Amino acid sequence: MNCLSEQTVDDFAMFARNVWHVEEEDSYKAAEEGINLAVMREAVAVQMTWVGAPTVYYGDEAGVCGFTDPDSRRTYPWGQENRELVEFHKEMIRIHKREKPLRTGSLKMLSWSSNVLAYARFQEGEQIIVVLNNSKELKEVTIPVWQAEVPMKGKMERLMYSWEKSYTTERDIYLVEDGETVVNMGKHSVLIMKPVREMQVDEYGKESSSN
Repeated sequence: MNCLSEQTVDDFAMFARNVWHVEEEDSYKAAEEGINLAVMREAVAVQMTWVGAPTVYYGDEAGVCGFTDPDSRRTYPWGQENRELVEFHKEMIRIHKREKPLRTGSLKMLSWSSNVLAYARFQEGEQIIVVLNNSKELKEVTIPVWQAEVPMKGKMERLMYSWEKSYTTERDIYLVEDGETVVNMGKHSVLIMKPVREMQVDEYGKESSSN
């Protein structure tokens, strides 16, 4: 199971904080401060695109925070949920359910460097490419998508992009040239994309898709 939190450990929001040193007497209030939601969205994107079964421990989707035991898991914040984070989870679950490679596809690491990672899930001619920039700097990332059986020339379409301020599922296009695509990644960002399928019509008028 792909879990970010569980009953026996501190909740994930603690690990997405900008401040690590907290005095014990201030821990309850301090645990709610300095949480980087962009880092949380990065983690959720990996959770939903990595090999395995995504499992959301209650409250993660709503931004429940905490410190060490016995404050490691608080009650669900009914009426005070982080609605943007809830909606982000819904979108990522939708993508996971819709894209077959994310459920049963193979995994291929495509590129990696300090705080930057790109990997692919692929199966039966379908590919999903995931790019992460977990740094505090803008990054230009060149991804050898051909290694995931993406055609040497074509287009990729964006399914999800999350950055420091928010996220979007608005469609965008990235070109593939010589088996590579180049993307600009914001601070603490994640990008999920797949190849564009071009429709072709044969002599009998039957449509089929190809890259």
